[in-house]
Amino acid sequence: MIHIVIDSVAYLSKEYVEEHNLTVVPLSYIFEGESTKEPLPGEFDAFYERLQKSNEFPTTSQPSVGNFYLVFDELTKNPEDEVICITLSSGISGTYNSALLAKKESAEDRIYVIDSTLAAAMEARLIEIAVQLRDEGKPAKEIVEAIYDEIPQLSMNLLVDNLEYLKRGGRISGSVAAVGGFLGIKPIITFVEGKLEMKDKVRGMKKAIEKSIADIPKDATWVRVHHILARDLAEEIAQEIRTQFPEADVALWELGPVIGCHVGPGTVGIAYNGVK
Repeated sequence: MIHIVIDSVAYLSKEYVEEHNLTVVPLSYIFEGESTKEPLPGEFDAFYERLQKSNEFPTTSQPSVGNFYLVFDELTKNPEDEVICITLSSGISGTYNSALLAKKESAEDRIYVIDSTLAAAMEARLIEIAVQLRDEGKPAKEIVEAIYDEIPQLSMNLLVDNLEYLKRGGRISGSVAAVGGFLGIKPIITFVEGKLEMKDKVRGMKKAIEKSIADIPKDATWVRVHHILARDLAEEIAQEIRTQFPEADVALWELGPVIGCHVGPGTVGIAYNGVK
């Protein structure tokens, strides 16, 4: 049997996780001295309400090596069982390294640890591919190869509504945040070699959205519109994408606390596949 282990930052629903027998090793956030494991979608609102009212900046924490070891050890007790573990990018979290170290202490030859170099819905897409191929009876090595083939096809534009969160996290300077806020500058952030980098700066959310939609490859078949407490705007974006890409699978994707505490409420993002 092939077991699939994931972290919480894929933001897959509880129903999907249970239906497909996935094992989630959650990240945590530390807020006002309290450490909390990141919940699954549908349970984010309380965190964001608290975040909006607080002057404190939350921090995040990856799962420990021990967390992964306990999971790997349990899932490999049967000598015929294998594990495929898919994590968010090592460029923004130590989660992959924790899983890799745990693998070395466990049944190393039957555990595959994959650095997605991505996060959120893009990470979820890799997991969905793994689930589909596992359920089709494909061997673990073939599943892993398919995941690595898919990674270069995925990209995302993340549009931040409030620059204060990026400033608090040290992603941009206070002066840039002040000028950007005054001028209505919206940074467009993307993954570059596993790290979040500023791709562009556009004046106004409307123009930032238009540019991000224009970046979607013409052959895209899969698009996910991320959001943090911005469902109405995300749905508007999704509807426009459905109009321009009628053959594509388009859906909304809610971002949780581990990503949200760095970018804040009002953030939206467009993830897609296709040749860039």
